[in-house]
Amino acid sequence: MKKKLLLSLLVLYVAPILIFAQVQVGEDILSPGDGTILGLSLDEDGTRVAIGTPLYDGVRGKVVVYSYNGSDWIQTGQEIIGETPTDFTGFSIDLNASGNRLIVGSFTHNVNQGRTVVYDYNGTNWVQVGSTIFGSGPSDSGRSVSISDSGTVIAVGEPGTNNSTGRVRTYDFDGNDWIIKGQALSGLEEGSQFGFSLDINDGGDRIVVGSLKYQGSIRMFEFDGNSWNPLGQVVYGDVMDDHLGEFVSISSGGFRVAAGAPLNDSAGEGHGLVRVYDYDGQEWQAVGQDITGPNGDSRLGRVSLTDSGNALVAGNTNQSVGGALIYEFENNQWVDKAQLSDAFAIAFNGNGSRLAAAGFELTRIYDLSGVLGIVDNNSRDFSIYPSPTTGLLYVESEASIVKIDVFNVLGSLLLSSTNKSVIDISHLNAGVYIVRIQNEHSNIVIKRVVKR
Repeated sequence: MKKKLLLSLLVLYVAPILIFAQVQVGEDILSPGDGTILGLSLDEDGTRVAIGTPLYDGVRGKVVVYSYNGSDWIQTGQEIIGETPTDFTGFSIDLNASGNRLIVGSFTHNVNQGRTVVYDYNGTNWVQVGSTIFGSGPSDSGRSVSISDSGTVIAVGEPGTNNSTGRVRTYDFDGNDWIIKGQALSGLEEGSQFGFSLDINDGGDRIVVGSLKYQGSIRMFEFDGNSWNPLGQVVYGDVMDDHLGEFVSISSGGFRVAAGAPLNDSAGEGHGLVRVYDYDGQEWQAVGQDITGPNGDSRLGRVSLTDSGNALVAGNTNQSVGGALIYEFENNQWVDKAQLSDAFAIAFNGNGSRLAAAGFELTRIYDLSGVLGIVDNNSRDFSIYPSPTTGLLYVESEASIVKIDVFNVLGSLLLSSTNKSVIDISHLNAGVYIVRIQNEHSNIVIKRVVKR
């Protein structure tokens, strides 16, 4: 009877199917009765996944974490369930790099006041770390959340604050509690819904924030040790109601961002698009072609970048025709590598070797190592030395070096070198610098170096 009952339940699931080089990691993760999966996050190496189902028990919502044991996905710790029947817990979640710290937003808690809680896994259970973060009034606090690699910096979006002007607050963990990091960031005018989406980079010192008003927009900021400063210009959508910035993602170093505009009709009504931008030291410039939805029902807009920013997955926002496209950046173009049918929520691990894809009550993890030829920040085939240095920096790579850029910590471009594997920084002051290296395949690696 149990086998027959399970089979009858399985026919209700819409399973994400990978087209080209399908390699599934472990078995399907089922969430029977929990509704559509909207929150999804993988840790750095892709062995732990957090799954959010905000429609569980009405709109109470819950989050469940699973770990891969070498053959299957095993529940890790207890279920994290919404505190009240209207919390919508699980819509916004994020794991840190190790997968041992989890941030969970419940933005409809207490009539849209919203609440955010951070948890640590102690080997048995998920235990709250620091105080609960509440919004002030009906602010939708926790609609978007993000956590740094170390788990010591978090960002919380509050798009409903101040007549939907919107606000983002960031916090540092001091070992006991969450302390405000710099000033709160605010939208440009009423109705902006600033903080509708956000993503913080691995180091917790750069952030991209989306707003919805008019054509939609994204704004980038960098932390200088005391406060958050605008980084480059405000980037707007193409036309009214594009919703550029409804979804955003940032690379590890914070030099590349991706934004979704699910209501953009440039490729045809209902197609949507994802656009990628690079920071050139002064402004954000579009990189490669727009990635548009495959048909008029797609509303493409969900997006997740790898750490290096050299690969992305773009997903449909229309639940009735879920699907996703996997791209890699090659020769200044985004090249279609694989497709997923019936996926809705999507998430990469750090280097893109694994992808989590979820639909209605079902999640699958895929191994993409045979699909993507990714060069990430930890690649042994790519090195820069010496660091610290007093002058010359040498780059070693299996591929030819096309360009080396050196930035200060505020993101200002200081010098560049083309078609060389060495650059001289002897004239720069002592300090920390960001080196961005591009090879002949248009792969980009970000490194921090110390100049003495």
